[in-house]
Amino acid sequence: MTQALLLFLLAASGDRLAIVNKTDSTLTVWDVDTGKSLATIPTGKGPHEVSVSKDGAWAYVSDYQGTGKENRSHTITVIDLKKLAVSATIELLPNKQPHGSAITADGKTLWVTTEASTSILKVDTAGKKIAATVPVGGEAHMVVLAEQRARGYAACLDKGDIVVLDLAAAKVVTRVATGAGAEGIDVTPDGKFVLVTNGEVNTVSVVDAETNAVLKSVPVGTKPLRVKVAPDGKRALVSNMRSNDLYELDASTWEVIRTLKVGKEPIGIQYAADGKTAWIANTASDVISVVDLTTWEVKGTITAGKEPDGMALIRAAKR
Repeated sequence: MTQALLLFLLAASGDRLAIVNKTDSTLTVWDVDTGKSLATIPTGKGPHEVSVSKDGAWAYVSDYQGTGKENRSHTITVIDLKKLAVSATIELLPNKQPHGSAITADGKTLWVTTEASTSILKVDTAGKKIAATVPVGGEAHMVVLAEQRARGYAACLDKGDIVVLDLAAAKVVTRVATGAGAEGIDVTPDGKFVLVTNGEVNTVSVVDAETNAVLKSVPVGTKPLRVKVAPDGKRALVSNMRSNDLYELDASTWEVIRTLKVGKEPIGIQYAADGKTAWIANTASDVISVVDLTTWEVKGTITAGKEPDGMALIRAAKR
């Protein structure tokens, strides 16, 4: 494919899906409308998660793995989504093992957990450098932002809790115990509730963002790893890695309303922009399940690379 043809297709395309492939150390960009791969782009070693800027111009991939404690990865791969090519590498040393990330609405700041360094980093995307380091004293795994509250939330695997961040001051405000194996995390669009998967006790905690109190612990499937709130805030999906299924929670009651079998070891969850479709990355099946949320059935699969995990939606450019 020539560069001119690629640029034409990108200009004419709709939404795209960024898919991280852990074993291949790549990022696949998938065209949602055509159902075809536009590109597979090399990243750092063992990428796990990806964040995409609101304008759809940049993807930030956390390079997570390495051989042994001394050789764990310590970079973010920056991908130009217009050229579908690596643009830069952000060095995070002395921090190692970046995992979860979240980008601010203005695209100026990327918040990144560094699991081996028990810290969360504030990264200046323009300068491609660390602007602040927030020690959290635990294996911070995933992070989300509630910018309307000037707050961030990160789940700590080894502590069974979440840390609440003051985004402006770049510091920890408080900690909230949720359950053993706290890992997946999301916040409702209105910023009122934080949801946390507790993988060792098979629950999802619902945290009141105003009081930082756990309102409810919802039993789900076996080894829940991710939770994702729908764009309209009315539902949340939970991927259960050991029971190979998807649970749906009603946001009005925070009760389980439906369950669905998907592939082997489902982890990553991503909604389509209209909230009618969800993509579920099954790491042991090497496929992404395409779930129709109206009929509640798997209507197909996507094949990207080996061990697909983190995903992000790339919205079509306004024309």
